[in-house]
Amino acid sequence: MPLPDPSWSAADIVVHLRAIGKQANLAGMARFGINTASALGIGNSDLRPLARKLRKNHERSLLLWDSGIREARLMAAFTGEPKKVDIDQCRRWVADFDSWEIVDTVADLFAETPFW
Repeated sequence: MPLPDPSWSAADIVVHLRAIGKQANLAGMARFGINTASALGIGNSDLRPLARKLRKNHERSLLLWDSGIREARLMAAFTGEPKKVDIDQCRRWVADFDSWEIVDTVADLFAETPFW
């Protein structure tokens, strides 16, 4: 499997996430109140370093969010560009919140927006 690269598309990232997913982690996530219906079982300790390698990309973050996959949505928040987030995006994403983990992570992105 190739190493993560900033040129990766949202589809490339989703393929990578599916490849590194750990189904065995889902039960533990559920115990912490994480909605696992769309989860791949990848912890934040693996996602954050991946996000740093992929770097910020607003358009790609929108596509990652639209995938509906827990880990892709976390990556969307980690790699979103706060200066490009608008209030309509905030409203769309808030409507999709399904766990405290997503709320907490996206709040970090929203708090950096110019209008916050």
